[in-house]
Amino acid sequence: MKSNLDKLLQIRNLSNGHAALYFYGEIVDDWYGAWNVEDQYPERIRLFLKEAAGKDLDVFINSPGGSVFAAMAIVNMLRRHDGTTTCYVDGLAASSASAIALCCNKVVMPKNTFLMIHKAWSIAIGNSEDFIRYAELLEKCDEGILTVYEGKMRSGISLDQIKAIADAETWLTAHEASQYFDIEVTEASVKPAAFAVGKGNISSAPQAVKDAVELALETERIRLLNMRKEGDVS
Repeated sequence: MKSNLDKLLQIRNLSNGHAALYFYGEIVDDWYGAWNVEDQYPERIRLFLKEAAGKDLDVFINSPGGSVFAAMAIVNMLRRHDGTTTCYVDGLAASSASAIALCCNKVVMPKNTFLMIHKAWSIAIGNSEDFIRYAELLEKCDEGILTVYEGKMRSGISLDQIKAIADAETWLTAHEASQYFDIEVTEASVKPAAFAVGKGNISSAPQAVKDAVELALETERIRLLNMRKEGDVS
């Protein structure tokens, strides 16, 4: 009998011949930090991409983000993948998940989805020198994420503009995101999107996101429960 991990690493082939990869949980550093079966981490993605070698890849995202270092490792693995990568934002691509979305060759966002970008943040303890070093590390994390955003900026958009909206922790609708980044906006899905909710604070989210979370969370739980039963998670 196959383990849950074996099922997670199975390649799901779509009708278009592409392989499908889902980010429907948080981005964590390793298996130990994966509290939920939907959480993704670099080693799992490495094994998945090894099995998907040579295939075009459809990446589906509904994630609040997570570890910057894990996300950067995944970004670089996706960039090295020997096939075209197309990202579909199914609900929310927030924080480090926005970098995973924007590293793909093509990004598609239905009108009812969101992109959130902000400066890296964390919790720290220590003395004044520890905090100075930690602030410097967070600034370097910001620089790393900005290099990903820079590669997807629309013509005429400056890096300073992207820095400004990151500094303000900005929630962008699909239309707003397409004004900054090379993103294709499509009609909203007939089914309402269930937006990802992680450990992070979404108090700054627009009311549309909060309403969607309130209305769709129970449906999402049922969907994920059925996926676990069927082993239909990538």
